[in-house]
Amino acid sequence: LGTALSTGQWPASLDFMYLSWYSLPPSSDGRVGSARACFCGLRGPDSMCKLGSNTMDCGFLHRLWPLLVGRMLAPTDDLGGYANGQFLVSAAAVRRSSRGFYAHAARTLGSLRLWAAIPGAHRWLAARAERRVDEWPAYVWVEHLWHLIFRPGERALPVLDRRFDPAVPYFLKVPPLAGR
Repeated sequence: LGTALSTGQWPASLDFMYLSWYSLPPSSDGRVGSARACFCGLRGPDSMCKLGSNTMDCGFLHRLWPLLVGRMLAPTDDLGGYANGQFLVSAAAVRRSSRGFYAHAARTLGSLRLWAAIPGAHRWLAARAERRVDEWPAYVWVEHLWHLIFRPGERALPVLDRRFDPAVPYFLKVPPLAGR
């Protein structure tokens, strides 16, 4: 990986790649599983979407989506990515959005204005101001959105598993690491 990056041998077509693992059940077309279907769909006792202690606030996703994607969340929009927000991104992919976009997103994600729409948020924040990063609703949704943030205008789908992504070099087509 280091050699490919330092010698300029990185494929130009690979503008973004998650580096971590995922635990959502993959789709038949080689994509990471749908976070929206797992967390906002119906989940019965046989669901494969029983993932740790993170709760995904689907109402919060509706508030977060326009901020990061630039339009309202449509019924056909989907998302799913690797865990923990570890990724490689090209400078060209970063430049697809303006500096103003990133500044606005950072200010809003860090402000209480975004949290005001969540029922009970004031009590939740007041109960304990210092929280672990995985307790914040944005954290658990944004890790599934990075590929959409750096590929604006692309159809909103879960990212391809890197083993099935034609842009990913062979030496990086490894299965996702066993998580947690």
